[in-house]
Formats: sequence, C-alpha cells, structure tokens
Amino acid sequence: MSKKMYLTLFAIVILIVVSITAFYLLSSPQRIPTTVTAGVKAGDVFTYQMVGFADSYTEFDVPANFVDVNKTDYYRIEITKVDTPIISYTETWQFKNGTKFSYDNIVNIENGLYANRNNFWPIYASDLTEGSLSRPGNSDEPTVSATQLKPYPDGDRKINFIRYEYDLYDPTDMTYTKTCYVNEYVHFDSQTGMVVEYNIIQIYNSPQIMLTVEHKLISSNAIKIS
Repeated sequence: MSKKMYLTLFAIVILIVVSITAFYLLSSPQRIPTTVTAGVKAGDVFTYQMVGFADSYTEFDVPANFVDVNKTDYYRIEITKVDTPIISYTETWQFKNGTKFSYDNIVNIENGLYANRNNFWPIYASDLTEGSLSRPGNSDEPTVSATQLKPYPDGDRKINFIRYEYDLYDPTDMTYTKTCYVNEYVHFDSQTGMVVEYNIIQIYNSPQIMLTVEHKLISSNAIKIS
C-alpha cells in the first residue's frame, strides 16, 4: 500500500472519530461549569417559623424532638464568616418558654461537606438556576429542578427548587425492617442561596406514622419579607 493511501485512510479515520465525538457532544446534555460564589455575608440573619404535623391511623407516641417543633418560638441562622466555599454560621433554636439552644456550624457550599442534617444545613451557592447541580462540586447531589420568579416586597426574586429522597433505618432494629422514607422539599433564594421554605416529610413503617416539619423564612436583614 502506497504512502499516499496510508495518509488517505488515516485522514478518513480521523474524520470519523471527529464526527462521532461531535455527535455525542451535540446530542448529550451539556453541563456548564459553575463558579461557586457565596450570596451571603457575615452578619446576615435569617429567622424561620417551624410547624410540625403528625398523621397516623393508629395511636403512637410522638417523638420528643418532634413535639419540640410546635413549642418553637423561632429558628434563626446568623452567618458569622464567609470564606468561599466555606460558610460558618450560628443556629439558634428559641422556644416559647424562653429556653434557647445555640450551635456553631459550617457548610461547604461547593460539595455539601460538613453539613449536619441533624441541624440546619441547606445553604447553597448563589446564582444557581434550573439544571444546575445544587452542589456544583458534587455530582451525587440533586440538580435544581425548577426556578421560578416569586413576588417579594423588594421585587421578584428567583427561587430554586430541589428535592431529596432517601431511606433511613432504625439502628436498634437488628432485622432492618423498621424503615423511614424521607422526602425533603427545598426552596431557596438564588441570589443569597438561603432557604425560604424547607419541608421534610418522614414516613415510618413501624409504627405507620407520617411526620411533617415545615420551615418558612419570616424575617431577614438580607431579604425583605414584609
């Protein structure tokens, strides 16, 4: 085979590879790299109302920590330091009887690390939109499934929505038959990355009960609520 024919075949192979690559690049969903930015600053304060609901067809003992939800006066998040992607904050749980608990926490808004799901954790990067990863550096996290404009006293704001679904197991049950199916619905402000509504639904199979906790932003110095 002549050198000219080798060069021709090589050119054809290259053309085929380029064509296949172009096809996949054009036909596959493209994820635009996201630069992680924080939308909050030290001193920003976000205060939430908490309400709990319990549903069951049988009598059951409501968990003590769930009863506390409806004894809540307010739940407050104060941003103490921003060193992107790390955000430090203090969460304060104030009860109607005057009892108050405060915790210092951090969250990495790029990948979700350090977030403590036992306490408040949904703080996100700013300027995320529909189709964006909720944690731009962690492909295991859900994407923003919707972005909607919602009216606020200071004008329309872009509100993002994501949903988490997972199962929990009772660690004291060695049969692994007692489960809890969890749904989390998170609405957060695109500009600040802060939650404006956060609902968590826990469905237990033994006993069969459903517990719902709703969080709603009621005041802030960063978002005008009323």
